Amino acid sequence: MAAVFIDIHTHSAEGNAHPSRLLQVHNVALNHQEDVYASPSTAGLHPWYVDPATVGAAFEKLVYLLEEKAIIGIGECGLDKLAAADFSLQQEVFSKHVQLAKSYHVPLILHCVRAFQEVLQSLANQKYAGTVIFHGYQKNILLARTLLQKGYFLSFGHYILQGRLDDLLKEIPLQQLFLETDTASTPIESIYDYVARVRNQELSTLKEQLFKNYQSVFH
Repeated sequence: MAAVFIDIHTHSAEGNAHPSRLLQVHNVALNHQEDVYASPSTAGLHPWYVDPATVGAAFEKLVYLLEEKAIIGIGECGLDKLAAADFSLQQEVFSKHVQLAKSYHVPLILHCVRAFQEVLQSLANQKYAGTVIFHGYQKNILLARTLLQKGYFLSFGHYILQGRLDDLLKEIPLQQLFLETDTASTPIESIYDYVARVRNQELSTLKEQLFKNYQSVFH
């Protein structure tokens, strides 16, 4: 298969309408009345919507999807200190996601807001050695270096067009980079173009490496 643009994390409902040039990984929040409708997809319990009344059923669905190999990864899941959901419950739910990722040998796609220490501690406590992708990364370069040193991937979205993450984009190894649209309408091609310009790199080189990243992580 020739290299295509990889959108590693999207909430778009369009599906993979242009498989010859674009592959979208669809995110499904099982605790927010969402279900898998397209392939490839990832699924998990989003920390915004963690509710003790729905956690059990959502995890049953997640296990079913994993058993059926209907998803290629778990997430987005994680911790968010700005969310209304109880933080202790978020931690319990995140811990269970990590356990499932270990059991089924699939990557984790993480949502993390003001809780990087707790996320890293949970991963360390459970000796998680699988793939981790921090989606929507917008924090500082020092934290990024810590995450990259651990072998984790960082994924960036449309907000990079503002220019404030240029130094990080220049420094990050291509082998640990992904790009995404998330909920934005900005075309993934525009995000690729911007990163290629910032890195003074051929677009084809960027495209080929991120395609290789996708293949190595999900296949």
